[in-house]
Amino acid sequence: KAPRGSSTLNCFPELENAIVIIDSSSNSVGAKKSTPVRADMAEFEIQALAIHGLLHPETLWYKPVWAYQLTAVELLLLTLIIIILYPLCRPHYLLVVGGLLSATLIISHYLLHEQWQTYISVATPLLLIASITLFFLIAGLFYENRSRTQLQCRFGRYVPAEHIQRMLDQPNAISLEGER
Repeated sequence: KAPRGSSTLNCFPELENAIVIIDSSSNSVGAKKSTPVRADMAEFEIQALAIHGLLHPETLWYKPVWAYQLTAVELLLLTLIIIILYPLCRPHYLLVVGGLLSATLIISHYLLHEQWQTYISVATPLLLIASITLFFLIAGLFYENRSRTQLQCRFGRYVPAEHIQRMLDQPNAISLEGER
């Protein structure tokens, strides 16, 4: 209790210039609300988070109106990059290129959030990268396996197995010009 004639704030100096939220309900009364954060959130906690967001707007993420347009542009650019790069890559390099594209995408979204506190979903572009990388990887492995099998079937009777393996490992080292 505060002494007579003194202000209540003098007894609680830590509350000076503070916002205090007092909740008079109990958990059994059911003063809980369903929110996107949690299904059963206390009303005073909702108010505290709203006040914190007003006092510190840099902590709030928001989805800008141009988020869908940015995602569409990202998907278009990623598709073009993938269509140009992936046919040039052997299957084991596809994982490297896909990983680099994914890392670039995640870092750019992180920097976008840090600079402007925006939230733009990274799931759709990552799913595009993963699915097309997986498709090209499987197709490339099937193609390499088929070409190895065809080469072994064609030359297996006439050429020693070591030469066929060398031709498979170093396809650029083969010359059809002959030797003198």
